[in-house]
Amino acid sequence: EGLGIGSVHVITGDGTYKQSARTTQGSHKWLQAQRWNDATSCLTAAKEAGYKVVVTDLEAAVSLDEVDWTEKTVLLFGNEHAGVSEEAKALADQRVIIPMHGFVESFNISVAAAMALKHAADAREKALGKRGDLNAEDQAILRAVYYTKHLGDARARDILKSLLERDSKGGGGSGKLEPSQAGSGQGASL
Repeated sequence: EGLGIGSVHVITGDGTYKQSARTTQGSHKWLQAQRWNDATSCLTAAKEAGYKVVVTDLEAAVSLDEVDWTEKTVLLFGNEHAGVSEEAKALADQRVIIPMHGFVESFNISVAAAMALKHAADAREKALGKRGDLNAEDQAILRAVYYTKHLGDARARDILKSLLERDSKGGGGSGKLEPSQAGSGQGASL
């Protein structure tokens, strides 16, 4: 969430998934999470939505630097024991490795995800001149959703009512929550 990524998809496989409240530090409130039973369903849906699928793989010859992060991209990490499944590798458009310079073969999944996502966000910003890809209206909508989650429904309703009343009395504005009113907002689809 801190990198501007708005959603995360979890492939549970056997149905077990444990989210640690200690490591999320509240980011679970701001991320849209979706669970999938298998990689094929998840990755097929992503491809149908126009995403390129990139999977991490210790046997890959392509570095993170060689991925075009300006495209809509799904970045899939395998678990720490088995890695990415064979079905996911078969559906991948690209298989990448995170370069390592020590003696261990791989980073644990949280470290690998943090490093790869930071790299992708930075490369995207360098290439496009911005992190997110939301237009001003979508930023304002997202900011309003975040305010509602943060303030609670009752307080958010009071603020919205006040803004609408002010607008109906000719207090300015178009009736829409403008980005300047909502904050700068940023979103990213990697």
